[in-house]
Amino acid sequence: MSECDRQARQDDELTARLAGLREVTPPPSLVPAVMQRIAEPAPISLWAWLRRPRRFEFRMSPLALGGLAMAGLLLVALLARDRRPGPVVSGRPNAALPVKPAEHEAEVVLVRFVLVTSGAQRVALAGDFNGWDPVHTLLENADGRGTFAANLWLPRGAHEYMFVVDGQWMPDPAAPARIPDGFGHTNSLLRL
Repeated sequence: MSECDRQARQDDELTARLAGLREVTPPPSLVPAVMQRIAEPAPISLWAWLRRPRRFEFRMSPLALGGLAMAGLLLVALLARDRRPGPVVSGRPNAALPVKPAEHEAEVVLVRFVLVTSGAQRVALAGDFNGWDPVHTLLENADGRGTFAANLWLPRGAHEYMFVVDGQWMPDPAAPARIPDGFGHTNSLLRL
């Protein structure tokens, strides 16, 4: 018997076995489940959609590219011009950064607190580092247009704090984390 004849016989046997399987009827629940999966693809999650690589193509003339570069440089120059040092710390205006405490030099970190809010007259910082006193640490309107800032030396560790804007307590919108305060609100959390 040749190799071709043997292969043909094996194929015939396999076909006969498979022909017997055609008579098997699937359970009644199988067909609707398969059809539903075919008809409705599973919704993609937002995280999976964001992680999927995409290709973007922009076409721009050199003149337009130069114009965008000039506009960007002008914006950076305007923003840098309005940055002035001198936050108000502990109710006293300082012309420079607050003095670093010498006794715990390695255990403290200089932190700049910034809140951008339009129309505010007075912004203070209250937290576990100043006894939650809403008038102890005032922020200075650094640019005259609602950018309030203060620099503080804080010991390493976790600190809870809030801004007090014209008497209204609010968490820092730029805080890396928040924690419940036990009164139905949240405090901003800073880990150093």
